[in-house]
Amino acid sequence: LVLNDGVAGEAALLPAARPCYDDALRANRLVRTEACLDAPDQVGDSRASVLQARNRLAMRWIAVGEERLRAGEIATAQRALNTARSLDPSADGLDAFAERIRMASGGSAQR
Repeated sequence: LVLNDGVAGEAALLPAARPCYDDALRANRLVRTEACLDAPDQVGDSRASVLQARNRLAMRWIAVGEERLRAGEIATAQRALNTARSLDPSADGLDAFAERIRMASGGSAQR
């Protein structure tokens, strides 16, 4: 398939990016989900849609981080926190999760 028009190329990518994101998120493949998220952001999906997708992924990272924290894997929980924060710094529960990590690590976790 050769596309001579950049707009037509973008239009073809967007429908493929949404199922990529949804399928990867459903399968809990969060790194893959983040890679899929880049396409809509780059091809002109609405800003609100991109922000919503970033928030959903951040919330999933928080959930995974909470699970890892309960398992005593503080470093893994911290990485999940950092990823969630990079996706959506205002995600619900982010500050409380950061505080739980700080407490679990004896107060030395990064904020």
